[in-house]
Amino acid sequence: IGAAAGALIGYETPKKPEPLPSDMPAMFVPLQELENLAPDTWYVNVLAVLPQFRGTGLGSRLLALADETGERLEKSGMSVIVADN
Repeated sequence: IGAAAGALIGYETPKKPEPLPSDMPAMFVPLQELENLAPDTWYVNVLAVLPQFRGTGLGSRLLALADETGERLEKSGMSVIVADN
């Protein structure tokens, strides 16, 4: 008890995304371009669950919390970028 089993980090995306800065590192450009396709959403930036807690529904509960947060903030939806690594 008292130790973290998982985490979720999210934030609001702007209603009108700013143009990409010219000095943005190249590795971040595709991610920012994808994020800009989902304006005015609650963006899930990080969702992580420790291996020993996977399959317990914790990730689903964290995503439900993210969805509730977006609704409370009157966002148009929730967005997330998924990677396989």
